[in-house]
Amino acid sequence: MGTSVPENFGWRGVWRMNVASHILAAIFTAHTCRGLFAHTPQEAFHLLLANPLLGGDGTSDGGLHEDGHSEKGLPLWTYSLGYAIPGILISGAGNLLAHALFERDLVPREDSRAVFTNAYAMAGSAPLLAPLHKGLYERRFGYLYFDMYDHSLGLLLLSAALCLLVTETWFYWVHRAMHTPWLYKHVHAMHHSFNPSFTGAAASFHALDVAALALGAFVVPSLVPTHHATLSAFLFLNLIYTLLQHAATRTSWGCGVLMDANLHNIHHDYASHACGIGFLARSSRKCPNGPKRRAVNGARRRREKGAKRRRRAKVVPKPQDLQQTQHKSKRFQKKTA
Repeated sequence: MGTSVPENFGWRGVWRMNVASHILAAIFTAHTCRGLFAHTPQEAFHLLLANPLLGGDGTSDGGLHEDGHSEKGLPLWTYSLGYAIPGILISGAGNLLAHALFERDLVPREDSRAVFTNAYAMAGSAPLLAPLHKGLYERRFGYLYFDMYDHSLGLLLLSAALCLLVTETWFYWVHRAMHTPWLYKHVHAMHHSFNPSFTGAAASFHALDVAALALGAFVVPSLVPTHHATLSAFLFLNLIYTLLQHAATRTSWGCGVLMDANLHNIHHDYASHACGIGFLARSSRKCPNGPKRRAVNGARRRREKGAKRRRRAKVVPKPQDLQQTQHKSKRFQKKTA
């Protein structure tokens, strides 16, 4: 059986559930500190700005060679740090956005927990995702290209469409798996502990949750030639879309097709509905083993069984009840007359 998220999840729950994240974050910290101390502050800053995750070109020598990759690729710690820095910035900006646009009151305890779990999730997932991102940008595997004229416009549009299709399908099935009892209790409940959701907690996940969901972005570039601008734009738009889904509002703007804040709030309320983020958000609405949803279904089934029993009993009114009804009707007729 699944276990619902306790209301007093708090900081104690963060430390209890993040055992795997502790190990991964320790690896990230040790590796990043070793890389930073091996360079001067100016060199480290230059390498960090060259990170593709932060808008750089992915090379330490200022550009790509004719074959499309650099022999002087960035060290791995820059990719790891490139995941952690956006995590802190996204969570902080999300809190301010919720306060400014949606009039959400700042709650220091919850906001600080969201910032911490967000950065912790990014740091914990970095040792798993950074090697893939580094290998993809340095063309150790996959078909990521950088010159617009290397392939046709049709292939560019095809890769963009495949990114949407494959990532949505990947997200849906991984999200469904995260709602199975064991994974929900030990991994995904971290995200559902923020209820009602708000933009500051949009990326507050368990580290393994982030890594599993983010792997979908590497599928298409690994199989189909994909321009790096297509991948970057897709990741950026997906980030904005995630923030809007977790907005502190009950309004519906999904036009009956996409996941919106209203539908995602239902998902956080019942831990069962709407496992997708795009076209699968409404076509298949139930995630397995939602604890609150099971309680709702159980109560509904009990009500339906009770109604069936009452219909089968065919309750016949007693004679004294019929006499009282007739007596009242006669008194009513006299008054009206």
